[in-house]
Amino acid sequence: MASSAERRLHRLTGAGAWQCRGEPQNRPMNMSSGGGGFRLGYQHPYHDPYRAFSSRAKDPTARRPNQVCDPYGQGGKPLGKADATQLLQTLDHGWVLEEHAQTNKETAQTDHHHSPAFVQMEFYHVDFVQGAKFLSHMAAVAHVHNHYPTLSLERRLLPREKAWRVTSTVRCSTPTLQGLSHHDFHICMMIDVEVQRPQLQALLLSPDESLRKHT
Repeated sequence: MASSAERRLHRLTGAGAWQCRGEPQNRPMNMSSGGGGFRLGYQHPYHDPYRAFSSRAKDPTARRPNQVCDPYGQGGKPLGKADATQLLQTLDHGWVLEEHAQTNKETAQTDHHHSPAFVQMEFYHVDFVQGAKFLSHMAAVAHVHNHYPTLSLERRLLPREKAWRVTSTVRCSTPTLQGLSHHDFHICMMIDVEVQRPQLQALLLSPDESLRKHT
Protein backbone atom coordinates (compact mmCIF):
# COMPACT_ATOMS: atom_id res chain seq x y z
CA MET A 1 0.00 0.00 0.00
CA ALA A 2 1.36 3.42 -0.91
CA SER A 3 2.48 5.72 1.88
CA SER A 4 0.84 9.10 2.50
CA ALA A 5 3.87 10.82 0.92
CA GLU A 6 3.50 8.73 -2.22
CA ARG A 7 -0.22 9.45 -2.45
CA ARG A 8 0.44 13.17 -2.00
CA LEU A 9 3.06 13.06 -4.78
CA HIS A 10 0.54 11.33 -7.04
CA ARG A 11 -2.04 14.06 -6.42
CA LEU A 12 0.47 16.83 -7.08
CA THR A 13 1.88 15.41 -10.30
CA GLY A 14 -1.51 14.49 -11.76
CA ALA A 15 -0.71 12.70 -15.05
CA GLY A 16 0.76 9.25 -15.15
CA ALA A 17 0.06 5.96 -13.43
CA TRP A 18 1.25 4.03 -10.44
CA GLN A 19 2.61 0.66 -11.37
CA CYS A 20 3.79 -2.36 -9.42
CA ARG A 21 7.01 -3.61 -10.93
CA GLY A 22 10.28 -5.24 -10.08
CA GLU A 23 13.29 -3.08 -9.29
CA PRO A 24 13.46 -0.74 -12.31
CA GLN A 25 16.67 0.36 -13.94
CA ASN A 26 17.33 4.09 -14.38
CA ARG A 27 13.77 5.01 -13.44
CA PRO A 28 13.32 8.27 -11.50
CA MET A 29 11.02 8.71 -8.52
CA ASN A 30 10.90 5.09 -7.35
CA MET A 31 9.90 4.60 -3.75
CA SER A 32 9.93 1.58 -1.50
CA SER A 33 6.52 0.00 -1.01
CA GLY A 34 7.36 -1.07 2.51
CA GLY A 35 7.61 -4.78 1.80
CA GLY A 36 6.79 -7.47 -0.68
CA GLY A 37 10.04 -7.28 -2.65
CA PHE A 38 8.83 -4.73 -5.20
CA ARG A 39 8.84 -0.99 -5.60
CA LEU A 40 5.97 1.30 -6.39
CA GLY A 41 7.08 3.74 -9.06
CA TYR A 42 5.45 6.79 -10.58
CA GLN A 43 6.15 7.21 -14.27
CA HIS A 44 5.25 10.12 -16.48
CA PRO A 45 3.73 8.96 -19.80
CA TYR A 46 6.71 10.51 -21.64
CA HIS A 47 9.35 8.92 -19.45
CA ASP A 48 11.01 7.00 -22.31
CA PRO A 49 11.07 9.02 -25.54
CA TYR A 50 13.46 6.60 -27.25
CA ARG A 51 11.07 3.72 -26.72
CA ALA A 52 8.16 5.79 -28.02
CA PHE A 53 10.16 6.80 -31.09
CA SER A 54 11.18 3.22 -31.87
CA SER A 55 7.57 2.03 -31.66
CA ARG A 56 6.45 4.75 -34.08
CA ALA A 57 9.25 3.85 -36.48
CA LYS A 58 7.84 0.32 -36.81
CA ASP A 59 4.73 1.52 -38.64
CA PRO A 60 4.70 -0.66 -41.79
CA THR A 61 3.09 2.09 -43.86
CA ALA A 62 6.13 4.31 -43.23
CA ARG A 63 8.45 1.96 -45.11
CA ARG A 64 8.67 1.08 -48.76
CA PRO A 65 6.83 -2.26 -49.19
CA ASN A 66 8.84 -5.42 -49.83
CA GLN A 67 8.20 -9.15 -50.15
CA VAL A 68 8.04 -9.56 -46.38
CA CYS A 69 5.86 -6.56 -45.59
CA ASP A 70 3.49 -5.21 -48.23
CA PRO A 71 0.62 -3.39 -46.47
CA TYR A 72 -0.84 -2.18 -49.78
CA GLY A 73 -0.82 -5.53 -51.58
CA GLN A 74 0.63 -4.03 -54.76
CA GLY A 75 4.09 -5.54 -54.79
CA GLY A 76 5.66 -2.23 -53.83
CA LYS A 77 4.44 -0.54 -57.02
CA PRO A 78 1.95 2.30 -57.46
CA LEU A 79 -1.24 1.83 -59.43
CA GLY A 80 -0.81 2.22 -63.17
CA LYS A 81 -2.77 4.75 -65.16
CA ALA A 82 -5.24 2.19 -66.52
CA ASP A 83 -6.08 0.85 -63.04
CA ALA A 84 -6.29 4.34 -61.54
CA THR A 85 -8.58 5.51 -64.33
CA GLN A 86 -10.88 2.56 -63.75
CA LEU A 87 -11.01 3.21 -60.00
CA LEU A 88 -11.67 6.89 -60.64
CA GLN A 89 -15.03 5.90 -62.14
CA THR A 90 -16.14 4.59 -58.72
CA LEU A 91 -15.81 8.07 -57.17
CA ASP A 92 -18.13 11.05 -57.26
CA HIS A 93 -17.78 13.60 -60.02
CA GLY A 94 -14.99 16.09 -59.40
CA TRP A 95 -12.07 13.81 -58.54
CA VAL A 96 -9.21 14.04 -61.04
CA LEU A 97 -5.89 12.27 -61.54
CA GLU A 98 -2.76 14.39 -61.47
CA GLU A 99 0.52 13.41 -63.10
CA HIS A 100 4.01 13.81 -61.70
CA ALA A 101 5.42 17.26 -62.41
CA GLN A 102 8.23 15.94 -64.63
CA THR A 103 5.95 13.73 -66.72
CA ASN A 104 5.93 14.18 -70.48
CA LYS A 105 2.21 14.63 -71.18
CA GLU A 106 2.42 13.23 -74.71
CA THR A 107 4.04 10.05 -73.38
CA ALA A 108 1.50 9.81 -70.55
CA GLN A 109 -1.40 9.84 -73.00
CA THR A 110 -0.11 6.76 -74.83
CA ASP A 111 1.48 4.81 -71.97
CA HIS A 112 -1.21 2.82 -70.12
CA HIS A 113 1.35 1.68 -67.54
CA HIS A 114 2.16 5.22 -66.46
CA SER A 115 1.52 5.86 -62.76
CA PRO A 116 -0.41 9.01 -61.75
CA ALA A 117 0.95 10.90 -58.77
CA PHE A 118 -2.28 11.99 -57.03
CA VAL A 119 -6.04 11.84 -57.07
CA GLN A 120 -7.54 15.10 -55.89
CA MET A 121 -10.69 17.16 -55.64
CA GLU A 122 -11.38 20.83 -55.02
CA PHE A 123 -14.20 22.21 -52.89
CA TYR A 124 -15.50 25.77 -52.71
CA HIS A 125 -16.68 27.79 -49.73
CA VAL A 126 -18.33 31.06 -48.82
CA ASP A 127 -15.33 32.19 -46.77
CA PHE A 128 -12.07 31.01 -45.22
CA VAL A 129 -13.67 30.04 -41.91
CA GLN A 130 -16.16 27.74 -43.62
CA GLY A 131 -13.32 26.18 -45.58
CA ALA A 132 -11.33 25.55 -42.40
CA LYS A 133 -14.33 23.88 -40.75
CA PHE A 134 -14.75 21.65 -43.79
CA LEU A 135 -11.11 20.57 -43.70
CA SER A 136 -11.41 19.69 -40.02
CA HIS A 137 -14.01 17.10 -41.04
CA MET A 138 -11.68 15.79 -43.75
CA ALA A 139 -8.92 15.45 -41.17
CA ALA A 140 -11.25 13.41 -38.96
CA VAL A 141 -12.05 11.04 -41.85
CA ALA A 142 -8.33 10.59 -42.48
CA HIS A 143 -7.65 9.91 -38.81
CA VAL A 144 -10.41 7.32 -38.49
CA HIS A 145 -9.24 5.43 -41.57
CA ASN A 146 -5.51 5.88 -40.86
CA HIS A 147 -4.71 7.18 -44.34
CA TYR A 148 -3.77 10.81 -44.70
CA PRO A 149 -4.29 13.04 -47.73
CA THR A 150 -2.75 16.46 -48.16
CA LEU A 151 -5.27 19.12 -47.17
CA SER A 152 -4.90 22.73 -48.28
CA LEU A 153 -6.93 25.92 -48.17
CA GLU A 154 -6.39 29.01 -50.27
CA ARG A 155 -8.06 32.21 -51.31
CA ARG A 156 -7.59 31.93 -55.05
CA LEU A 157 -7.55 34.97 -57.29
CA LEU A 158 -9.88 34.90 -60.30
CA PRO A 159 -8.35 37.48 -62.66
CA ARG A 160 -11.24 37.48 -65.12
CA GLU A 161 -13.85 38.07 -62.40
CA LYS A 162 -11.48 40.32 -60.43
CA ALA A 163 -12.46 38.50 -57.26
CA TRP A 164 -11.38 35.76 -54.86
CA ARG A 165 -12.55 32.15 -54.63
CA VAL A 166 -12.05 30.26 -51.36
CA THR A 167 -10.89 26.79 -52.39
CA SER A 168 -9.94 23.74 -50.35
CA THR A 169 -8.12 20.81 -51.94
CA VAL A 170 -8.00 17.17 -50.85
CA ARG A 171 -5.06 15.44 -52.54
CA CYS A 172 -4.55 11.72 -51.95
CA SER A 173 -1.40 9.70 -52.60
CA THR A 174 0.76 7.04 -50.98
CA PRO A 175 4.25 8.50 -50.43
CA THR A 176 6.05 5.19 -49.90
CA LEU A 177 4.81 4.03 -53.32
CA GLN A 178 5.49 7.42 -54.94
CA GLY A 179 2.05 7.23 -56.47
CA LEU A 180 -1.40 5.81 -55.79
CA SER A 181 -2.67 2.80 -53.87
CA HIS A 182 -6.11 1.31 -53.36
CA HIS A 183 -6.07 3.00 -49.96
CA ASP A 184 -6.19 6.38 -51.70
CA PHE A 185 -9.37 5.51 -53.56
CA HIS A 186 -10.88 4.06 -50.41
CA ILE A 187 -10.34 7.31 -48.52
CA CYS A 188 -11.80 9.22 -51.48
CA MET A 189 -14.93 7.07 -51.24
CA MET A 190 -15.18 7.78 -47.51
CA ILE A 191 -14.87 11.50 -48.23
CA ASP A 192 -17.63 11.24 -50.84
CA VAL A 193 -19.89 9.71 -48.18
CA GLU A 194 -18.96 12.33 -45.58
CA VAL A 195 -19.54 15.24 -47.96
CA GLN A 196 -23.16 14.17 -48.46
CA ARG A 197 -23.98 14.86 -44.82
CA PRO A 198 -26.20 17.97 -44.43
CA GLN A 199 -23.82 19.68 -42.01
CA LEU A 200 -21.02 19.46 -44.58
CA GLN A 201 -23.22 20.49 -47.47
CA ALA A 202 -23.84 23.69 -45.51
CA LEU A 203 -20.10 24.42 -45.68
CA LEU A 204 -19.87 24.04 -49.46
CA LEU A 205 -20.70 25.93 -52.62
CA SER A 206 -21.11 24.24 -55.97
CA PRO A 207 -18.66 25.35 -58.69
CA ASP A 208 -21.43 27.34 -60.39
CA GLU A 209 -22.50 28.98 -57.12
CA SER A 210 -18.93 29.93 -56.30
CA LEU A 211 -18.63 31.66 -59.67
CA ARG A 212 -21.95 33.46 -59.35
CA LYS A 213 -20.90 34.67 -55.93
CA HIS A 214 -18.13 36.75 -57.49
CA THR A 215 -19.91 38.06 -60.59
